[in-house]
Amino acid sequence: MLATMSPIDAFEQASHPLITVVDALLNEPRPAPFEPYQVPDGSFPLAHATTGLYLAANAIAEADYARAVLDWQKRQQILQRWRKRLQSHPVSHTRLVAMEMTRDTRPTLKKRCGLDTDQYETMLTTLELIFRWPQLRDAERARKHRSLADRFFSVSTIFRRCEQRTHEILQHAKIRIEALDPSDHAGRNQIIASAHRDLETTSETAIGRINTQTRRILDLDESTAGISVKQWLHDHGLVIST
Repeated sequence: MLATMSPIDAFEQASHPLITVVDALLNEPRPAPFEPYQVPDGSFPLAHATTGLYLAANAIAEADYARAVLDWQKRQQILQRWRKRLQSHPVSHTRLVAMEMTRDTRPTLKKRCGLDTDQYETMLTTLELIFRWPQLRDAERARKHRSLADRFFSVSTIFRRCEQRTHEILQHAKIRIEALDPSDHAGRNQIIASAHRDLETTSETAIGRINTQTRRILDLDESTAGISVKQWLHDHGLVIST
């Protein structure tokens, strides 16, 4: 019924204005489940480092979602308690609280006047905090997901540079081998060995940079901030590399 009239009209017609506010807040939907990031797979160290990073990202997103649900449950419990209190201790109609709601924004509570008792002042303060609480939670979630997006972008840059360097090493080795006498097997083996070392160095450099990004991801939540990247990879059965 509240959706067919303005919020102010609804309060004026309601049997208890503050219960109307509480009921509106109780309609806050449960946080939508997060969609896990697709974790890449592979059997070589660079792939393991990447897998570890995405597992860390999912751990952060899952922890953030769990905290959002817990916060939502706490708000619901507080509001249910206040609703029961209001039902047994009505507030005079001369003390109204106005609420403005739109489709795209969260409700905004406006206190038109004070309440008669300290207890109801406390309740009004609590309601105002509950209005802001989801906004603060959303801001924190957005901050973490922006940070994750930045880490993913950094990893894509690391992979691109690794691929470019790998291509350069192979092309340089190819040119050197083609310049050799076909019978110079020793020279060919030396070029191959040198290219192999360069490829290993390139891979280790990329792994180290990815692990740095993983460290930054793990630091986003207190539940993982104390875990080293080495321990994180080990705990998930991944190859440990610097």
